[in-house]
Amino acid sequence: MNNGTILKQRYKILRHIGSGGMAEVYLAEDLLLNRQVAIKILRDQFNDDKTLLNQFKHEAQSAARLSSPSIINIFDVCEEEGKSFIVMEYVEGKTLKDLLEEKGRLSPYKAVCIAEDIAAGLSHAHRRNIIHCDIKPHNILITENMHPKIADFVRAGIGDQPAPQFRLMLGDEPEHFRRGRGIARQQRGESERRRGRSRPR
Repeated sequence: MNNGTILKQRYKILRHIGSGGMAEVYLAEDLLLNRQVAIKILRDQFNDDKTLLNQFKHEAQSAARLSSPSIINIFDVCEEEGKSFIVMEYVEGKTLKDLLEEKGRLSPYKAVCIAEDIAAGLSHAHRRNIIHCDIKPHNILITENMHPKIADFVRAGIGDQPAPQFRLMLGDEPEHFRRGRGIARQQRGESERRRGRSRPR
């Protein structure tokens, strides 16, 4: 996407700011509201997959229902000339991964503050039946005043790997959650059996 390109007669591309497995991310200017936004444009090779496109749009629209200081806001879901994209809040700062690599271990106070804000954002999403399945430092943006914002609530599955980063909690539980619960039950049972064997007779 060339700098200066205007999408939907509203969003002017300023520069490329990031890449992902499915999309390219650009800084843009919202000409209507006179503000900077981030635009995530789905790569061309995925635009012919109708199932993936529908999932991408559905999940973007679902994520747009979230409104929390600790979650990146989604403003718009669009399509133009065969390109699908979402318009999001632009955050000046760096990822938590970058911050940790730059500064090393955070102070206990800063670590707790960041963790509390992330937990508040996730709790907000859970109350709206949405769960983020890929929480990691790379998906947490840190603003200039050290406030975290959770990113990448939108990601459709690719090919044989239908692994969205969040799912609507309507009985569609991610496999690794079920597997994790099964392991926990097994470990709890083994622990109880050991305690039973160790009881004095």
